[in-house]
Amino acid sequence: MDRTLLEALVFQRDHHIDGNVYKACQCDFAYNSNHIEGSTLTHDQTVQIFDRATFSGTAAVDDIVEARNHFRAFDHVLDTWDEPLSPDYLRAMHRILKSGTAYAANPVMSVGEFKKFSNVIGGAVSDVETASLEDVLHLAGDLIDSREGKSVRQFEGVCKRHGLSGGYLRLCPGPLRGHVHADGERVHVRAARHLPFSRAPRAVMMTRRGVAA
Repeated sequence: MDRTLLEALVFQRDHHIDGNVYKACQCDFAYNSNHIEGSTLTHDQTVQIFDRATFSGTAAVDDIVEARNHFRAFDHVLDTWDEPLSPDYLRAMHRILKSGTAYAANPVMSVGEFKKFSNVIGGAVSDVETASLEDVLHLAGDLIDSREGKSVRQFEGVCKRHGLSGGYLRLCPGPLRGHVHADGERVHVRAARHLPFSRAPRAVMMTRRGVAA
């Protein structure tokens, strides 16, 4: 029987096997997703942090913390892949990713919770529509409903949701535009939306260099 990507990822992680698909997924996914949110880390620095918990060069402290948190969040997804998506699951992912950052010390940011105050993205004048406080739970529910019950992710579906530009992931307009957290970031939602990959018999791995089966 062919092993699924999930089985390979868990086996390689638990046996500390180097130079494998687990490391590639961890580093590429952390780099891509954090880069979308403005991380100053390069891909090489992300790999160095994963390998040795140190790196050459300079970067913002929160970017380093969030890279390490992203590795933890990825492992959390592997360990909970069969749990149903829920608002509590999204909150837990947000808490993991923001733990130890400057955001976590700011009560307004509501780390590990949906936002409690209205916010804007991109400054006072912005064309990015964010969720109203009244719509947060509804939009989170819509996102969950759109993911649950889908056991196989087709390549076309991946491209429709994410798009590819120059080998990097580019988030397309869709449910994620709601910004249901105070920080406006959606790394944890991207991670949660990849849960169905592990349920597919032949999963698609999205990497910094493109998409590979």
